[in-house]
Amino acid sequence: MDYYDGVQAVEKMLLAKWAGLCSVKDSMLVLKLDNGKTVSLPQWDKEKEMGHNLEHFFPRQNYYLVHVPFTEGNTWLLVNKKNGFKKYICGLPYFSPDGQSAITASYDLEAGYNFNGMEYLKVQGDSLAEEWRLEIGNNWGPLEIKWSGNSTVLVKRRTFEEEVNHAPEKNLVSKLVVTKK
Repeated sequence: MDYYDGVQAVEKMLLAKWAGLCSVKDSMLVLKLDNGKTVSLPQWDKEKEMGHNLEHFFPRQNYYLVHVPFTEGNTWLLVNKKNGFKKYICGLPYFSPDGQSAITASYDLEAGYNFNGMEYLKVQGDSLAEEWRLEIGNNWGPLEIKWSGNSTVLVKRRTFEEEVNHAPEKNLVSKLVVTKK
């Protein structure tokens, strides 16, 4: 099984779990919105060499998370279930305990196809606004994010040495205080 086969297996399970919310029809991922409309995204677009696969649904925030694979690399898309607002994000989202903000994190220390860093998003009504984005370089990347309150996150870091040389994890954790505007 290759990576994309795994993505499709997860999507199949999620489509069954959330059958009333989303489906696949004619090679299109169809997301139902609260306003009665739908958002349709191609599962694979040969011209653009990119696709869309359901990855998760956040009921509290009312957002679909869509994995967007490319021929090389990937990104993520959040789609608001209420109105279809779309926001491409640089990594997996981690919503704050109060649900009013999120940190996204992605690491790519070797190939360089994906963004290596984090971004801070603020919930503004039925949309998301990027407050800041931090590109880290290739010495380390954010492996895991854990909120510690609504304004502080703990970032478990993975180093280039751990990634490339399969060195033992150093379990480096940094505390990041998020400044709210």
